[in-house]
Order: sequence, then C-alpha cells, then structure tokens
Amino acid sequence: MNKLLKRILVVVIAVLLVFGMASCGVGNSPSAAALAFYEAAKKGDAKALAKVLTPQMAELITLLDDSMIEGIKEEAAGGSKVIKTSEKIDGNTAVVTFTFEDGETEDIALIKIAGKWKVDLGM
Repeated sequence: MNKLLKRILVVVIAVLLVFGMASCGVGNSPSAAALAFYEAAKKGDAKALAKVLTPQMAELITLLDDSMIEGIKEEAAGGSKVIKTSEKIDGNTAVVTFTFEDGETEDIALIKIAGKWKVDLGM
C-alpha cells in the first residue's frame, strides 16, 4: 500500500471514530445540557431553551410571549459568570451545581430522556 493511500485510510478511520463517538452520546452530559440551558437563557433564545428542556417544559416555553422571554434573558444575564460545575448522577436523574464568580451556587435538575439529558424545571 502506498503512503498516500495509507494517509487517506488513517484520515477516514479517524473521521469514522469521531462520528461514531458523537453518535454514542459523548458530550451529552448533564453539565453540558445545564450549561446549554444557561447560555440559551442568557441569550433569550426560546428555541435553544426548548431543545434542552423536558418536553413538557419545552411546550410551555413555546407559549411564552416575547416580554416573558426577555425577562428570562434579563434574569440570566444579570448573574455573574459560571466558573465551576459539578454533577451528581443517580440513574436517569442528575443535579448540576453551578458555582458563580460571586460565590453563589445554583442547582439545576435534569432527567435523561431517550438518551439525552434535559433540564427539568418541574423537579
């Protein structure tokens, strides 16, 4: 096998491994979902919020008017920066604790639905 063919084969295998790991949920952690929720709230992005919420909460988000979404945005943006996250997983539920620059902490409850972590504001 010539060197060019070997290089191409190595690249193809590497790409397949990356895509294979992504499809297995690598990066789908409770902390990643909670941080995505926080970032979407800071931006006031209702669609992004709906993606990381449980189906019931996602449905409620779609019913909110623009002024309510703006209120969520202002509340999230008014806080200090998240400097640390920790997570406790118990089966299909988890709690992610954010620690902010000002020393405050906040717990975010999550539930695993169809293999993906979703923020559960109803817990």
